[in-house]
Amino acid sequence: SGREHDDRALKGKQYDSVRYWSYGKSGLTARGVNREMVPLLHRVVDDVVSSSNGDTAAENCFEKPIHAIVLLCGVNNVLDPRPTTFYRDVHSLIHSIKHHPKFGSIDKDTPLLILGLPDFTKLPFLPSWPMGWILGFRGRYIQHVLETVIQEVQQEEMIESGRIQTRMVRIPELNDVLGTIGYQRYESSSCSIDDANSESDGATESVLRKMQNPFKMKFCHPLLEYLGDVGLDQAKISSLGMQDFLSDDGFHPGRYGTIYCGNLIVDA
Repeated sequence: SGREHDDRALKGKQYDSVRYWSYGKSGLTARGVNREMVPLLHRVVDDVVSSSNGDTAAENCFEKPIHAIVLLCGVNNVLDPRPTTFYRDVHSLIHSIKHHPKFGSIDKDTPLLILGLPDFTKLPFLPSWPMGWILGFRGRYIQHVLETVIQEVQQEEMIESGRIQTRMVRIPELNDVLGTIGYQRYESSSCSIDDANSESDGATESVLRKMQNPFKMKFCHPLLEYLGDVGLDQAKISSLGMQDFLSDDGFHPGRYGTIYCGNLIVDA
């Protein structure tokens, strides 16, 4: 779901067009992603390397190296009755992705971007008690383990190559952004320059006191930075709700949600 927005989500900030491969299967834990999805990624790696070595059969499809790998895992581990295995499983998963024999032949600086987990207490389809509270507690544990593993991997990368390749991408909670009171300042061409004394700019007195030049600043709805390239102005963005960012199942990103996440990933 939301595939119609994927191309728009991934292009526009750095590239005119994007070629991507998306692999996923409902219900997979980190161990399942390693077992079923990573081999598909390795197949793409093999094809890219074959193209760079002059294989004409693959050359038409793979004209450029892989610029980034995006990984999302851990959500189904929250539902796993054995969440304590997540540390070992996600560490093994990252190792499998990075240590493919031909991976270094593509680009040693290809970043591995790992998405953080959502806050289960804010998912609209879950009752806050007890399901939301229980899953929220387990989700915070899985997120903490994920951050710990990434930090350890980054330390290994610094020792081996002196640069960080694996990064965490945090997706701000849409509930927090949609429910914001007052616009925030962004250096974006999509923002309009408003008089700080105008009642329509939505800025609060406490925010104005922090600004060096409050009479000529740019104020934007927080979402405008990530949705400004799809023809939505501030008034239209302010009218959006959670249903505009989720697929029909009320959980997975869809519609504007894929654009929102895609632009966050590009910025990372």
